[in-house]
Amino acid sequence: MNVIKVAIADDHKIFRKGVILSLRPFTNIKFVQEAENGQDLIDGLSKSEPDVILMDLRMPQKDGIETTKQIAKQYPAMHIVILTMFEDERFVSHLMEIGANGYLLKSADPSEIRRAIMDVAEKGYYLNNFVNRILLKKSHSKQKTVPNLSSEITLNER
Repeated sequence: MNVIKVAIADDHKIFRKGVILSLRPFTNIKFVQEAENGQDLIDGLSKSEPDVILMDLRMPQKDGIETTKQIAKQYPAMHIVILTMFEDERFVSHLMEIGANGYLLKSADPSEIRRAIMDVAEKGYYLNNFVNRILLKKSHSKQKTVPNLSSEITLNER
């Protein structure tokens, strides 16, 4: 199995170090960059070239929303997993629309963070129950047409 290169951006050093330490047993994950804000992350991406980015939303200088927009545009092959305390549905759907590939709460177990990293590296996305529920709710509220499963075809005389 290939090694997945990961960058992490969070303004709390103890949190960054804790995530890195908790994922150390998984030898197929290698942390190649740490950043304390979005601008530092972006500045180091061309050198570190991560496959996956774990990113907080609230950071000084450049927050996770603006950073996600810029990375999605500038580095479309890099996958972004938001790792935050914000459980707000608006954040989830907005971030998925602007380029995030996954959304996790900071209360996630290391095994779920590992699964998210693996899934976005392999499939391009990670959807847990929390995100699925929000995206389904959003898609149901936007649905305007009712699909027809009838196989009947009606012909006119013409």
